[in-house]
Amino acid sequence: MTTNQLLAILPEMAEMKSQPEKLLTEPLETNKWSIREIVGHLFYWDKFNLEVMVPKMVDGAALPPFPDLDAHNAEGIQYINKFASAEVVMDAFIRTRKEFAEKMDSLDPEMSFQIEGESVSFMPASFAEIFIEHDAHHLRQMHRFLLGKVR
Repeated sequence: MTTNQLLAILPEMAEMKSQPEKLLTEPLETNKWSIREIVGHLFYWDKFNLEVMVPKMVDGAALPPFPDLDAHNAEGIQYINKFASAEVVMDAFIRTRKEFAEKMDSLDPEMSFQIEGESVSFMPASFAEIFIEHDAHHLRQMHRFLLGKVR
């Protein structure tokens, strides 16, 4: 399974937690999310997967569709507003990602399932790959931002 790949982002999060709160809450660009919001976004997708998708993953299952992306992302940003700091958001992400990886690892790697609205079948590894690629996309954004601030 791709558990190690799902967990690969965690050392990066632990390192980013040491950055000043002001830096973690600064938008990466005008009208873009901050690192705090990006991590909250990743957290909220893991939370959705743990609560909605993973429990339904059995061989031959038809899983519900992914939510509307814009609405889900906006809801996630609202959800993390109750968290006291960027560090608290990062801690929540780390805990939730560990649980997501553990649950994915416990699944039969050979089973396949459908997701409503998607044209292909998924196996646990191919499902996890969606979020591994998603992590990589957002890590690149955060790294570019932080590199620009260090110079």
